[in-house]
Amino acid sequence: MNWGVLSRFRRYVEASEGEISVEGGASRHGDEFVFPIEHTVTDGAVLGFSGSVHFRAHGGLLDLAIRNPRISWQVGEMGMVDVAARGMTRTDFAIVTRVEHVDSHSMTVRTKLTLEGVHLLGNVYPKDLELDPIRILSGNPPAEIR
Repeated sequence: MNWGVLSRFRRYVEASEGEISVEGGASRHGDEFVFPIEHTVTDGAVLGFSGSVHFRAHGGLLDLAIRNPRISWQVGEMGMVDVAARGMTRTDFAIVTRVEHVDSHSMTVRTKLTLEGVHLLGNVYPKDLELDPIRILSGNPPAEIR
């Protein structure tokens, strides 16, 4: 899974002389964080990814780690992106709003910030703000969207 999370949040952290780090198998390639696939459940209805990205700034006042993102696809609905943050509690960070591209090698989806995501980002960004697109490479897309 390749995901930049939110470009203006990344720019804010870096402009405020903060740092963005990755661990647990995640890596950074330009403006995207790459989370390796960890598992799939029920023909791709849940895609789990490993690794974390940690945003820190203002001497630790801004301190957010997004760990092990997971996309859950519901029948008749698009999907939900949840992450482990603030300890290991899973939080519904974003809702998948549309699928832009699907083929046998990749899928690109658009997401919007949930209310829980607003709280994780410090109540600075509004609910339903469009986040950076998520690209899922290799493997088959979930059967619900083929």
